Amino acid sequence: MSEINGMSSQEMLWHEAWNSENYKAAFSAEESKKTTKANVAASSTKRMWAGQATDEESQQAYAAGERFASNYASFVRNTANSEAMVLYMAENNLDATRVQSYVEAFEVLAPQGKLALSPRAAGIGPEETLSGPTLKMYPRLHLLYQPNRVLQPQDKLSADDWFREHPELHETRVPFVVAVREERAANTTAHEKNTEAATVSTRNGKTRVVDYGPQDHGFHKAKNTVFVS
Repeated sequence: MSEINGMSSQEMLWHEAWNSENYKAAFSAEESKKTTKANVAASSTKRMWAGQATDEESQQAYAAGERFASNYASFVRNTANSEAMVLYMAENNLDATRVQSYVEAFEVLAPQGKLALSPRAAGIGPEETLSGPTLKMYPRLHLLYQPNRVLQPQDKLSADDWFREHPELHETRVPFVVAVREERAANTTAHEKNTEAATVSTRNGKTRVVDYGPQDHGFHKAKNTVFVS
């Protein structure tokens, strides 16, 4: 099969037509291998349900159950739920060391109302526990048997409290309107300082005024004033 998987479509067609015996034998061998593997797994699962699980298998089954329960916050950890899940997996010969086996049992039993689920724990509703007909008629049942997580303390904070606890989200830039106002104020202050400096300079004699008196330019008389640095 490894050779067949590496062939192009044309090569596969050639072998199917001109080397059909070996070609079919490869598929038969692969199918036989899968069947054998499945049979071994099924036999191993039956052995575990018959009370012959090894310590390692028992530990793996416990870990798989814990992982499932932590991934489905609505699942109520009580004896009735555990017995219902175990019974379903045993009757269907599901491998208890695989998380998917618990998920399959959960997805089958929950819609039938055969489990106790908690909308409150899943953050879906205020109800503490639902089961039986009440669970079957629950309008948000489809949300209860989907993976979710238990609400963390920060999930229960108000929006304002949550924002205060996340300073990395706070805006540190100066708003545009404030920036423009501050820039204008700075420009005004700078202009006033420049004007004051010019006045002081004039008073200190660095700039003097020379008056040449009345001058006649033909059309009118004007007082000619010249500023000299």
